[in-house]
Amino acid sequence: MSLYPGIHTLPKAYIAGQLGVRGMAAMFKEYIFSVNYYYMMKANLKFLPDIKYHNHLNGEFRRVKGEDIDSLKQRVSALPLRDRRDILSRILFYGNGFTNCHGFFVENKLAYMQWLIYPSENHLIESHYPTRFYPLSPHQVMIENAFTFPEYRGYGLYRYFTWHLLKKARNEGYRCGICYTKTERIIPINEFYMLGFKIDKILSEYRVLFRTNRNLKER
Repeated sequence: MSLYPGIHTLPKAYIAGQLGVRGMAAMFKEYIFSVNYYYMMKANLKFLPDIKYHNHLNGEFRRVKGEDIDSLKQRVSALPLRDRRDILSRILFYGNGFTNCHGFFVENKLAYMQWLIYPSENHLIESHYPTRFYPLSPHQVMIENAFTFPEYRGYGLYRYFTWHLLKKARNEGYRCGICYTKTERIIPINEFYMLGFKIDKILSEYRVLFRTNRNLKER
C-alpha cells in the first residue's frame, strides 16, 4: 500500500507545484508526527429530520464524473492554501476508486461535493484506508469528504446536501449513517447533530513518518 494512498493518480511534481514550499513544509511537518482526535458519529436514518433548502442558489445536484474531477485540477491554484490541500486530497480519494461522489453544480461549475460510501466499497476501505475507517456493515453508509468552494459558502449547502444523500440512502434501505470529524470542528459537529447524529466513539489518530493510524479500538 502506498504511503500516500492514491498518490499515483496525480504527479508528485503537480502536487508540490500546487502547494508550494510553504504548503509542502506544513504537510511534511504534519505527517512526520502529529496527533489528532476524531469523533465517529452515527445516525438512525429512520429518524432523519426533514430539511428544506431556503437559499435561492440555482443549480443541479448530480453524480460527479471523471471529467468533473479532471476539471478541478484547473481550479486548484486559485484557492487558498488550506483549500488546495483539501481539494487535492479529494482528487486522490476519487482516484482510489471511491467514485460515488455527488456534487452541486451552479452554471456547470462545481460548487459543493461529497461522498456517499456503501458497504459494497469495503474492499476499497480495506485496500486504502484500513487504519482510518471501520468497514461498513450491510445496513450502514458513510458520509465523507464534503467540500464547499469558497465563493459558495454561507448558502447552507453542507447541511442540505448531507441530508439529501442520507435520505437517498434511507430510501435505498440503509438504516444507519456514519461520519468521522475532528473533535475541534465545531460547525460540522453541530450540523451533524441537527441531522440526528450522535457521538459513538472518540478515536485518536497518529501520523508518524507519513503513515496514518487511527486507534479504531478506542472508545
